[in-house]
Amino acid sequence: MTDYNPAHPKPVKRVKKKSNPKVTEPERMIQGRAEDYLAALGVRPIRLPDALLRIFFTNRSIPSYQAKIVSGYLKGLPDLIIPRRVGNRTLMLPLEIKTEAGKPSNSQLAWGESLGTVFTYGWDETKKAIDDFLNENIKQLLEDK
Repeated sequence: MTDYNPAHPKPVKRVKKKSNPKVTEPERMIQGRAEDYLAALGVRPIRLPDALLRIFFTNRSIPSYQAKIVSGYLKGLPDLIIPRRVGNRTLMLPLEIKTEAGKPSNSQLAWGESLGTVFTYGWDETKKAIDDFLNENIKQLLEDK
């Protein structure tokens, strides 16, 4: 029997890292499905169109320093903000949609922390978050009456 020698510790068994999850559809498609789903439910989400952001980067009449300031404020905003009227209040669900393998940026995490953004990965999680939010609001609405 050999003694333990700290200079030569036992080899550590390496655990295989899980491979990245398979991306089933692009983020833009998931967001489009979410918007269609909300429209079918009669809910109008708040969304900042990507085209609006591109204006600040491609429009030569806007000085670059102004474009940089505006884009700095808008960068990382949630993909959708879903409002729901409950009694005399309006509740909001800030929703950041990612693919299954997506990672939030630092600016998205910063907005997420201040707004309480829900990060979803893939269509199934996105639909579940929307349903949970809307059903929770309906329960609250029924309790308030």
